[in-house]
Amino acid sequence: MQIKVSKETGNKDGEEANMALRNHQEKADLAYASKRKDKEDAKSDSSKICFSFHLEQCLPTPYLAKSVAFYKRKLWTYNLTVHDNVTGQSINYMWHEAQGRERDQ
Repeated sequence: MQIKVSKETGNKDGEEANMALRNHQEKADLAYASKRKDKEDAKSDSSKICFSFHLEQCLPTPYLAKSVAFYKRKLWTYNLTVHDNVTGQSINYMWHEAQGRERDQ
């Protein structure tokens, strides 16, 4: 988003991009403040817990930066991290797409 703002500086699109960036940053600040409060609440009250989850972007296996093979590869790897914000412990789950299955429709 910052690249878009820098490219559009000085015109109407630039103003809109700047507003969108400020709005995005305000939402991020509110989310971090909420997370910080939840962590403090969980640390002071043992009946509460606070976890963070992060599903990492699909990882191509094997990693190939450039080539036609990049578009022909069939196997993708996933990484889910679960972090206990009170104890600081994290657990990572990794799997490849052949281990999962599509939901029945």
